[in-house]
Amino acid sequence: MHPEILFASLEKIQLLAQRNETDKASILLLKLADILSYILYECDKAFVPLEKEIKIIKDYLVLQKTNMGNRLEMDIAVKGEPGNKMIAPLLLFTLIENCFAYIDNTNLDQNWINLEFQVEDTELTLKMIHGKTEDSSARPGGVGELASVIRNLDFYYPGNYELNRTIEPEIRMIYLKIITGGHMSKRNNIQNISEQITYATA
Repeated sequence: MHPEILFASLEKIQLLAQRNETDKASILLLKLADILSYILYECDKAFVPLEKEIKIIKDYLVLQKTNMGNRLEMDIAVKGEPGNKMIAPLLLFTLIENCFAYIDNTNLDQNWINLEFQVEDTELTLKMIHGKTEDSSARPGGVGELASVIRNLDFYYPGNYELNRTIEPEIRMIYLKIITGGHMSKRNNIQNISEQITYATA
């Protein structure tokens, strides 16, 4: 978790407490505590409940929305039943956090993110689209974090995932499909990873 969001959230909680908006401050504090507890104490296992990972992502987006206010619009959808599914810890969370290296930009009057999870019997699909400035680049660490996601995918789901990234002047898109049953060829994975670093021409 980037220190910026941690410090910004603590400052926001302090401000709300000073304004005697204790209910809002308490909600944010609980969400922040839940995220930190998850990262520190629950992610030492090989797999965690998908439902918990999605909840932590939602809590994280609430913190971002609170810190950015009207400068951030969000649309989140979960389709299917994640209740009995498991996933490698922080795999999806890191993708979501990494996107704010592009959209948390003071040059943008309005930031936005559309996020969709599709949960099926043998597949999990994540689709994320968010805005970016034409000349924006990821803050330090952003590219490395995406590389760490790929390493984890190779370790936990070898030959059973598809990851694509498309970058256009004002939009960045991420598509991730993890196959929990069936088989994908290793060759297809390598092709998809190489495509992610090219900018869309259309």
